[in-house]
Amino acid sequence: MKISSPKFAVSSFVDGKAHSIQAQILAGVDHFEKASRANQGNLVVRLDGQRSARALQFAAAGAFVATGAAVALTSGYLAAQSLPASGVALAAAGLGGLLGLYVASQAEDGLRQGLKAPYWKGNQPVQLGAGPLPESTGSPADRLKSLIQSNLRDFPGSRQVVSLAGHGNHERVGTLTYDQTSRALQGNSVEQIILDTCLGGQLEVLSRLAPWSRFILASPQPIPAVGLPFEKMFSPEQLDKSPRQLASTWVEQGSQVTPSLAAWDCDRFCHSLLPALDQLGAQLATEIAGGARASVRKALARSTNPDRLPGARVDLGSFLANLQKSQLSSKTLALAAEAKEAFQASLVNQQNDKTLTFHLVRERTDATLPPGWRDFLKAANYRFKPLF
Repeated sequence: MKISSPKFAVSSFVDGKAHSIQAQILAGVDHFEKASRANQGNLVVRLDGQRSARALQFAAAGAFVATGAAVALTSGYLAAQSLPASGVALAAAGLGGLLGLYVASQAEDGLRQGLKAPYWKGNQPVQLGAGPLPESTGSPADRLKSLIQSNLRDFPGSRQVVSLAGHGNHERVGTLTYDQTSRALQGNSVEQIILDTCLGGQLEVLSRLAPWSRFILASPQPIPAVGLPFEKMFSPEQLDKSPRQLASTWVEQGSQVTPSLAAWDCDRFCHSLLPALDQLGAQLATEIAGGARASVRKALARSTNPDRLPGARVDLGSFLANLQKSQLSSKTLALAAEAKEAFQASLVNQQNDKTLTFHLVRERTDATLPPGWRDFLKAANYRFKPLF
């Protein structure tokens, strides 16, 4: 059944060449395709990005199979030419076996990549279940913008979603930077942004994307390569939920495969949390200049870091809570309480207490963040989160 105005229109931009997780990224495309079929026209998914040519993936799989066979035969021959109990025989057999396992795993990965998302060649956008769209050219940002605008133009009454998938960090998802994504979204606002990528739950990421969406789903930690469960997230029973209810439900569904996940109300983030951080940051800079560095340092030291190793990232919610327990002035404590309240109001749902981080170095000069917050980071002047 064809519906001219689907309930949802998704613009999905994926990095199908992402090192070591290509098959999993492409499996996410297949999950979208299944969800599209299940919704019988109420879910349109348009896809662009990049992937290795399927012919090359199948050829790579065949080459690895041939190489594996050659390794196995060679190691067997060498072992047979040596005395059965000699160290040479055992070493040849052992090394050959390990190399053979590696080659076999690479062959299996190439084969899986070739079998995933067979309807998308990676050289032009497609609408899942309907076939290719007009060829899109230019930078990744140009192509993302074209994808979003095609959904807004063709389905103006539909709820719009942007999904980005691939290797990620504070700066980009695959080849697409968050600055480029922000420019692509400018004037093309959507209801939801899904970051199916590692390390998307950072203050510097949300500050770029939040002005152009109502809700954002992101994790401050590495997301397992299996990715988010799009088939469940866009199942027919989900599509009638309000935007806020849907974002909240996605956190619960995604928590089955992620170490942490949170949904953010973008309007409250932009108009409550960022202004609160602006005032708090300016006051913290004043406190540091006035001799209260030790108290600020202690609050940072007591705050959590979602990374496994010491680094410059700090969990924002934890920091705001520790500021309220500090020996700083009553004005600072009041501003910390206001910022914490704005933080909680912006947070729609969370898997656990790892929700959003800030960076002690990069954000000092980040123009997307409030000047007061930048002044605090400059005054603090820490390269790493204090340990004590």
